[in-house]
Amino acid sequence: MFMNRIKDFSTIMIGITLLLGFTVTTFLPLYALTTNKLIINDSLGDDKGPGYYEYQGNKTFKLGIYDIAKFELLQNNSYVLFKVYLRNLGSNSCNAPNGFCLQNIQIYIRTTEKNVPAREDTFGLNIVLRSDYAWHLAVVLVPGWGNEPYPLGSKSVLYYSNGTVITQNNYTFKINTDIKNNAIIAKISKKLLFDLSHIPFWKIVVVVTGYSNSTPMKVKEIKINTSALENQTEINRIKKAISESIEPKAMDLAVYSPKYSRGITTKQQYFWLNNFDVSLKTLATIPPQQAITLTKTITQTLIQTYTYHHTIHHTHTITVTKRSSETFILGVLGISIAVIFAGLALIYLASRQK
Repeated sequence: MFMNRIKDFSTIMIGITLLLGFTVTTFLPLYALTTNKLIINDSLGDDKGPGYYEYQGNKTFKLGIYDIAKFELLQNNSYVLFKVYLRNLGSNSCNAPNGFCLQNIQIYIRTTEKNVPAREDTFGLNIVLRSDYAWHLAVVLVPGWGNEPYPLGSKSVLYYSNGTVITQNNYTFKINTDIKNNAIIAKISKKLLFDLSHIPFWKIVVVVTGYSNSTPMKVKEIKINTSALENQTEINRIKKAISESIEPKAMDLAVYSPKYSRGITTKQQYFWLNNFDVSLKTLATIPPQQAITLTKTITQTLIQTYTYHHTIHHTHTITVTKRSSETFILGVLGISIAVIFAGLALIYLASRQK
């Protein structure tokens, strides 16, 4: 009887172990289990900025050249590859050295490092990053003419938030295109980067816009599709934003973070890029500022008559940090291992009693 109970208990332990293993591999996002590959899939057909931008009339600007299909971050022993896939790479009609001439691609990275300066600004995009997405590293991919780094020239660059800049070269920072797969690729030496063991916990914002050599920041002016706006009030709003130079100049947007591990939706993109304020002359913030939760507390004091004191407390929700995610993962794995050993021990004891 006792032996049968032990065997039954062992069977239960093995079942629990298998269930925990299934939970770990199925329900924990893939990004929490590997640091060698990170993928953001983006909706097609959302290359309309805040929802009402359109392409220039020139036939060179074919649909899809600003439309992000996917972003990949891969690493091997020596390099990290930043791969931006577009719906249509477009022609390299101007014979740009980097293999593309129509796009200005900007990748902003917030690592998990705590003692690194961070910047909320962007390069000519008329958007700012929310403080917890403020960047430590920025990779800007442009056509590659001349010798001067972006934005003075057209060489692609890796910017550090302290102002240091690395210009593309043939050794540690290479740019090329994959015409077959409509991809623009930056290959950067690991020696130039940091915090690589925590890539799954980075926050990344990828922006594609038009390239123009005739503007100071090499960003093409946007074109409004007024028929996509609901009413004249909205048309006047964006026209006012353009006159005040606060219109967002992003045609498409892809975002990754532990919170947005599967990227953002088209609806989110349109809402985020549309959150500029013409009256306050403030730029769109990516992601938008988090709403403040108001909690109203009423205390009642009896002094001959009832007196009510109203206190409003402001609370702010903080995104779960890297350490808590790691602790959860390690905790689940630790429990699984412990259960495995317990089950094996009971099986062994049961076999010894035969």
